[in-house]
Amino acid sequence: MSARPYSWFPLATADPVPGDPDAVERDAAQYRAVATNITEAAKKLDDIADSPDMLSDAVAAVRTRARDVADEVGKAQSRYEAVATALSTYAAALKRAQAEADSLLERARTAQNAIDSATTERTIAARVWGSLDEDTTAEERRLAGRRLTQARTAVNDGESALQRLRDDLDVVVRDRDVAAQRAAEGIGRAVAHDALSDGWWEDWGVEALKSISSIAGTVAAVAGLLSLFLGWVPLLGQALAAVAIIAGVAALFSDVVLAATGEQGWENVAIGAIGIATFGAGRALAATAKAFSGSARAAARSAIKISQRSGNPAIAATAVSARPAVLARSSVKLTFRDLMSAGRAAPQLYQSAFRAARAQVASASGAHRWLAMAGHGDLAADIAALDIMRRSLVRPQAVDRLNVTIESGRLLMVGGAVVYGVDRVDTTANLGRSTIDIVEPAATGAERLKL
Repeated sequence: MSARPYSWFPLATADPVPGDPDAVERDAAQYRAVATNITEAAKKLDDIADSPDMLSDAVAAVRTRARDVADEVGKAQSRYEAVATALSTYAAALKRAQAEADSLLERARTAQNAIDSATTERTIAARVWGSLDEDTTAEERRLAGRRLTQARTAVNDGESALQRLRDDLDVVVRDRDVAAQRAAEGIGRAVAHDALSDGWWEDWGVEALKSISSIAGTVAAVAGLLSLFLGWVPLLGQALAAVAIIAGVAALFSDVVLAATGEQGWENVAIGAIGIATFGAGRALAATAKAFSGSARAAARSAIKISQRSGNPAIAATAVSARPAVLARSSVKLTFRDLMSAGRAAPQLYQSAFRAARAQVASASGAHRWLAMAGHGDLAADIAALDIMRRSLVRPQAVDRLNVTIESGRLLMVGGAVVYGVDRVDTTANLGRSTIDIVEPAATGAERLKL
């Protein structure tokens, strides 16, 4: 194959019909050679099956098996022959399209040169026309006007000719695309009607897993995004988290199988694995942080009591104002089992839990509010308790009470930021995976032919 033109100005911005028709023809020849070999192998098997020289029962079984194999191999011959024909036909169409595009490019360059010359002439003629004065004779004025008109006409004609060439190129590209599509469809028909069984994986397994990956990834992304803002709602937040992790695992499993079988790349697997890993890490960290909450709140209560007995009115006032905001908090934990066992009182129970959760979110501020909105309100409250402990360190008695829990309290603060961060990573990962599935365009005929 000769080298393709590097610059396609002024006809196009890039090569409109790329590809290597010679390589496609070589592939066609390979498929045709396989089809020929299959024909020869089937004939030899038929010869074995029809041979009258061997009459034992064992040999008869071999002959029967040889005939069966010959029939099955013969079915494959039509598939390879159809692929060879489709590729050869497309190679010819691609070569013809490239030749036509190259010819159009040469004509377009000629048209552009004519436009450039006519533009220069038009500029000169316009200057001459503009320089005419009252002393100019009628004949000179007529000639100058005629020159300018002819130059303008030449520019317009050149631009029209160039546009016609571009329109012709569009037809060439469209014909090439039609040829590619027909080749792909021809191969598809041969595969579908050659009586060879591709198995459940080729028949429907691949498309089923791709659908599961796309749908589950989207569900995980949506549920994760909603959980960042509605995680505080009793039951709904738990349901969103469960849906996100289940859908994420389903999408990851599908992506792993598809990537392992070569049906797609590993980018979805990497993104999904990051999401699942961070989701699990966030839940584990939240559970670990809760282990510190009891001692943190107990230490905070003790520190506030000490501060309340302080002789310093400012310290005592701080303790009094902080106590109801941090320590007198209501539990907002509510499970489906609690709701079912409540019977007729279930609506009142849920309403109470909802109000408590909403109050918990409203009482938080800054980054703590985002943490509470994501469903980690208790953790946000425990971090607020730590802030009280830190303020209480101005009292020597409070220092003694807090020495045991202060390190775990610091971990609590770090844990709160990380828990919310990994929730965000999980959601972002699922959104990224869904974006890949959504923006990836359907394969064209040429792409399906792997050209």
